[in-house]
Amino acid sequence: MGDTLDRIPAGARVLLEEIGGPLGTRLAELGIVAGVEVEVVQAIPLGGPVVIDREGFLLALRRGDARAIRVRRSGP
Repeated sequence: MGDTLDRIPAGARVLLEEIGGPLGTRLAELGIVAGVEVEVVQAIPLGGPVVIDREGFLLALRRGDARAIRVRRSGP
């Protein structure tokens, strides 16, 4: 069973499974789509953003947006 991106700790690699709502369209334009592997670089506590790395491209996502992305762990 997958989890949501907002619950993944920094340093973990995940495979994006599903991106819900209008966020999916915005992220697809940046190459962030289902099936892509990313690394969680930083997960700022207390509702701060989640920073992900996709092949050197860093992207900060609001916690609410990260909650709409279903993921599966793929590495340490």
